[in-house]
Amino acid sequence: MTAGAARIAMLDLASCNRSGEDAVICYVEMDHPRVWIDSKSRTRRLGILGARKLRFEAISGQPCLLLHHQQVSIALLRRAGVRALLLGGSTVDWWEFDFRGFDGLAEAIQSGEFPTIAFCGGHQWLGHSYGSNWGPIGRLETDESDSAPQMAPGWRKEVGFMPIDIVADDPLFAGLPPAPVMYESHYWHLHDVPPGWRLLATRPTCRVQAMRHPELPVYGTQFHPEQYDAEHADGV
Repeated sequence: MTAGAARIAMLDLASCNRSGEDAVICYVEMDHPRVWIDSKSRTRRLGILGARKLRFEAISGQPCLLLHHQQVSIALLRRAGVRALLLGGSTVDWWEFDFRGFDGLAEAIQSGEFPTIAFCGGHQWLGHSYGSNWGPIGRLETDESDSAPQMAPGWRKEVGFMPIDIVADDPLFAGLPPAPVMYESHYWHLHDVPPGWRLLATRPTCRVQAMRHPELPVYGTQFHPEQYDAEHADGV
């Protein structure tokens, strides 16, 4: 484990294993360890993760454990009583990562023991780990405006609340309209679903908006269902 991951200091296993608790969900931080080394970025990231932890606990009614991806192992998840995994996004480009740091997480997902849903960057990593091609959506043409120049300037991206098209029936979208509105924030994407996986939702700019493993309870969404508001509540 790197110094950056060690500094997260979020392993509150005692509180997650309170007497009478029979289920814990785990939100996995997928960002690069260097995000945690700088005090300013660390403080900002902790604020974001803390808010998501509270949101997940309110929705699920279960305590939520926060772990960095480099901390994840099957043994640790079992010890904490984890019953499901949620994989977050990342603010750092994928080529900067040492993918060996994801080995424990990959093993946990492949075991089939922990139902999993991965959002945005987590979705991209999940698809790539199972064999998908990935990369930037594409460069902007000279006459195209940049919708979010603060993020990957010069590259085509999806940012903001946008409708997605559901193309396959699945319990993931139960009760939602055919084109629910979800929050997007990315310029990188999967070119295709992994071999054998099922495409569940799409958009013209980015084809793989949601996907499901053929056998395991494992999902990926390019959008952020956890980022909703009063006006855009389909993610709930």
